[in-house]
Amino acid sequence: MSVSIKDVAKKCGLSVSTVSRALNNQYGVSQKAIQLVQQAVKELGYVQDQNAKDLVSKKSNLVGVIIPETDFEARPAFFEILPYLSQTLALYQKEMIISPVTVVPHQYESQTLEMIIRKRKLDGCIILPGFISAHPIYKEAKKLSYPIVCVGENIISRTCSNINIDDQKGASMAVNHLLANGHRAIGFINGPSHANICLERLEGYKQAMHEAGISWEDNWMMESDFTGEGGAKSIERLLQTSPTLTACFFANDLMAIGALAKLTSLGIRVPDDFSIIGYDGNFLTKYTSPPLSTVTLHSSKFGIKIAELLVQLINGGTGKSEKLAPHLISRESVKKI
Repeated sequence: MSVSIKDVAKKCGLSVSTVSRALNNQYGVSQKAIQLVQQAVKELGYVQDQNAKDLVSKKSNLVGVIIPETDFEARPAFFEILPYLSQTLALYQKEMIISPVTVVPHQYESQTLEMIIRKRKLDGCIILPGFISAHPIYKEAKKLSYPIVCVGENIISRTCSNINIDDQKGASMAVNHLLANGHRAIGFINGPSHANICLERLEGYKQAMHEAGISWEDNWMMESDFTGEGGAKSIERLLQTSPTLTACFFANDLMAIGALAKLTSLGIRVPDDFSIIGYDGNFLTKYTSPPLSTVTLHSSKFGIKIAELLVQLINGGTGKSEKLAPHLISRESVKKI
């Protein structure tokens, strides 16, 4: 005897209409109800008519995740959120597929994003960080009428939301941690200035220094490229031009890790001679010697929120901006002076 949707509803103690909305991922059903229905479906062996479902919803239940097509020196910070993103989308019966897109603006072919969405009949897509603010993919995302969430860039439209970490606040937290440990001559090695996150992290550095009554010098700050090699070269140049510095804040962890290796090779002990702090919460930071202090956002919270923003758009919601607060991880790379 086949199991019907009424049987699922009876087992869950929910109405048939609620079960139907949960099965078809319609807006207004709580995650608790969705999980309850999924468990009942599994226990009862209920099989939904996929053809009928597709005719009603006209949805593929596929979500595209756009990542930068580049040679990663190490696993990027956004990789940490992928498991949580996938798990949350699965609660709404969405499957995640990844599409790499070139980071070089002039190599980006017009309407690439739209073609990706149309070809796979995506319900919506998520654009992860790694593209410069002026990349044409963002202009296209704002123009399209498909559900899209941009991570790390302030792109918004009727069908496009964005979500960011409060990078200015996070940078201030990192510098304030160094200040609280007695440091006053604090350098800053930033990423490329064309990236929105770098502008915000620069403002955070300046804000913390200003509030502490410290007049920083221009040669205390340097722009690099977010790579370990870039961090190594930059810290060496920074200490040559500003030998009185006692600490440095890096706009990402990979540059800080590269700098840590360079300082060690130069005979400069971290943190006894020099303190450093990174940004992003890369999983490698706990394994460096010494373990690296950093600023991060819980990957689970970030991944869940991104997925929920997209589902809201898919279900007819309007584009909006979200900004999440980061937190400090204090480890042994910073010492009180």
